[in-house]
Amino acid sequence: MRVDIEHVLKIQAERFRINTLNLKEIEWYENGKKVEISPELIEEFLFTGLCNTDFIISEYYKGKGTTMWIQ
Repeated sequence: MRVDIEHVLKIQAERFRINTLNLKEIEWYENGKKVEISPELIEEFLFTGLCNTDFIISEYYKGKGTTMWIQ
């Protein structure tokens, strides 16, 4: 499988940009629709020490709370 280094660097730069934003101010969209996330869930996540992209990758935004890494 071919992987272009420039593509990896572009993806990482975008992740960095997303992770520097204030999580409370991000409007998340999925399939073109705004995802409503409770402020309490966001506040809880802030104490995990993880980054904004982890909030999505782990599916924490779906309300899975502390079980986010358990599949």
